[in-house]
Amino acid sequence: MAVAARETGANDTRIQFVRLHGETISRLLDTCGAALPPKMIKNKILHNFLDGLRDRYDDALIDRAQTLLHAVKVQVKAEFPLQYFYRTKENVTHGGIRPF
Repeated sequence: MAVAARETGANDTRIQFVRLHGETISRLLDTCGAALPPKMIKNKILHNFLDGLRDRYDDALIDRAQTLLHAVKVQVKAEFPLQYFYRTKENVTHGGIRPF
């Protein structure tokens, strides 16, 4: 998070805001995740959750939080072992669409 915060200029308030809501989603998934359809649990769940908070918080805060969240995601993906990601061909085949 420190690298992403530095890259985006996030202050402590923004970092805590993202952490708080990330922990909220984590607890909800721990409690209710088994009852949710798999398509509901995707890599944009926190982004979408933050969008849902726009009526409670200033748009600028949400936009900055999502910028920080995106930077964290990019950093995690860069450090994550590639064998955990599907190849495009595997996704296309798995989805029932045959490649050309």
